Amino acid sequence: MSFPPAYADVGKNANDLTNKGFVSSDRYQWKVEVDVTSDNGVQFLPSLTQTSNGSLEGELKSKFKAYDHSITASANLKQELSLSAAADKPLRGVVKPTITLSTHADNPVERAKLKVQTELRQPSYGIITASAEIPVARFLREVNFKPEQPKANISAVVGLRDYGVVAGIDVEISPENGQVRALNTVAAYTQSNLEASVFSKRKDSNLTVGGNFYQRLPASSRLRDASVGAELTHDFSDKPPTLTIAGTNKPDETATVKARVSSRGIVGFAYTQRFNGPFTVTVGADLDVLKARDVGSLQWGVKLAVK
Repeated sequence: MSFPPAYADVGKNANDLTNKGFVSSDRYQWKVEVDVTSDNGVQFLPSLTQTSNGSLEGELKSKFKAYDHSITASANLKQELSLSAAADKPLRGVVKPTITLSTHADNPVERAKLKVQTELRQPSYGIITASAEIPVARFLREVNFKPEQPKANISAVVGLRDYGVVAGIDVEISPENGQVRALNTVAAYTQSNLEASVFSKRKDSNLTVGGNFYQRLPASSRLRDASVGAELTHDFSDKPPTLTIAGTNKPDETATVKARVSSRGIVGFAYTQRFNGPFTVTVGADLDVLKARDVGSLQWGVKLAVK
């Protein structure tokens, strides 16, 4: 990971360890993912998911490269469509633009949105990311509906490489009235095998504060590639603080074991096995210990990935 990281990447290892790869957080009961690349370099990434509440979700995504740019097109069962173009390398070494056009097949004009994002990086010191999302209907002279309001977002991260310290801020603004919709901050200490961060998230009148920790453990005969992490969050909307502790290990080159426990009584487990060839199978379960007698206290899931 480059230094300093983008705002979304600060504390990401701890967040992913405690919140991703589990049945309840990833909302799947059955899931199939395919990742294949044709001879001409076009990547196809279809997926099909039956969520834990019984609904069916599917997506077809394709990626290819053209003139040092990555083009991504996607469509899903919700009839959402998108087309994105992003620069693979920073222009003049500092700027990376991305343009995304998204819409809905039901009302393609009314729900079309254009998002422009650019990343300005000064190596070893800071990174600024700015984006604007504008409903396409606002460019049209005559429409029979009221377009959605545009959105603007800007984030900045500064850091001191020698000390491993970074601080960042992320702001979402309404361009029409200048109102701040969301304000997020983060400060972190990061090294090659250790990360610790504190953060705050405010959206409208809701405020959440917290911190997380991530540590890669030294390799041994039993711990080939192991890490532990924890995240503490407090939502001020009359909810008690939540502490989640998680860990992962690779017993061998083909298997990964992941587990977590939270103060809300959720115990989660996931086991991933890679077979000879392109197949990877993940089996997971989440148990709500506080509701162990209820039928719905146990959620389980199976995921098949073909790469």
